Amino acid sequence: MPLSNKLRRVALLMEPDVQRTLERQAQRVAGHDAARFDDRTGTVVFTRHGGVLWQPRAERIADWVPDLGMFYWWWHGAKFAEFPRSKLDVIYREGQNYALSELTTDSVGAESLEDAELLTHLALQLLRADGLYRSRAVDRVSWFALFGGGASEAPRMVSDGSSLRDTNITSASQRPAWLTTDPHETGVGIGPSFVPAAVGAPKTAWSVAPPPRNPSGERAALLGVRTMPPLDLSPEPMLDAIPKAPRAPTPPPPQVNLPIREPAREIFMPVAQTALADIATTVPQFAQALVVVRVEAVQPGKHRFFVQLVALDGGGDLISLDPSRALLDAATKMISDDARDGNGRWHKLAARLRPTARGASVDVEVA
Repeated sequence: MPLSNKLRRVALLMEPDVQRTLERQAQRVAGHDAARFDDRTGTVVFTRHGGVLWQPRAERIADWVPDLGMFYWWWHGAKFAEFPRSKLDVIYREGQNYALSELTTDSVGAESLEDAELLTHLALQLLRADGLYRSRAVDRVSWFALFGGGASEAPRMVSDGSSLRDTNITSASQRPAWLTTDPHETGVGIGPSFVPAAVGAPKTAWSVAPPPRNPSGERAALLGVRTMPPLDLSPEPMLDAIPKAPRAPTPPPPQVNLPIREPAREIFMPVAQTALADIATTVPQFAQALVVVRVEAVQPGKHRFFVQLVALDGGGDLISLDPSRALLDAATKMISDDARDGNGRWHKLAARLRPTARGASVDVEVA
């Protein structure tokens, strides 16, 4: 589903403020020759000739998967226990305040990089962050909000033994401990409780539990304060201050009428292994399990997918499990790698897992 006109209007009103933020960031890191994410400290380091120009704290906002045309917010497929309250909760709360469903669902259809950047810029302004960092991997683009707007310190040298390295974040958020509360939140009620993502039906999926129902059956609004700053519509020069990273290689156009087959073993096995790990956590003595991946065409060249995970316990009862973020990531990579391997576009993959003395047997069928 394309982005709503209402969201586009709100984003357009906020874009001048976003550009001012990006311009300040460009001035702060002017002349930098490298930018690296340090997953150990949860910071992004901008350097010039080995000297540190700026090292702000970093929070992953979202991932965009071009092959699927899907934009995944940072809380996609996660439990609340994995994500304590943070600055980024503002995005969800303002989505409720302004009735913008794109900000309150864990995944959004974004057919182009421009749509993904529109969502990211809107999030950046709602967070009142000090900058933006973009990281590219083979199959996705990730954005990070940067916090640390103090005056620039004198450049310091990075030692040869530094652990800084280029890192493409595809796992769950690596939020450091100092980003667990929002200093702007006062008198805020308890936010939404996170539960496993309900990915399994072709409809909007909640990774955040919806608010409780009133006696009338309607959803009660979550308590919160409006944190959106006043809109400043004064004319300002519009500068793209984030250095443009080279575009990721464009995948080959999908071939027509390719025969479908089972994905290669090395392509599918990460999905099976991750599913077994999820099952072992909840149903350690399972008799058998079923993993179903459904792929739907959104428009030519763009698809979305859903994952279902069901296990049969020792007592003969079926148990439906919520797929973990790791399983959803493994399925994303499997679908992309399978297409690059020359396989036709199957619409349903079913994998039956049965425990054996050496682990588990896997039978895969596609249709």
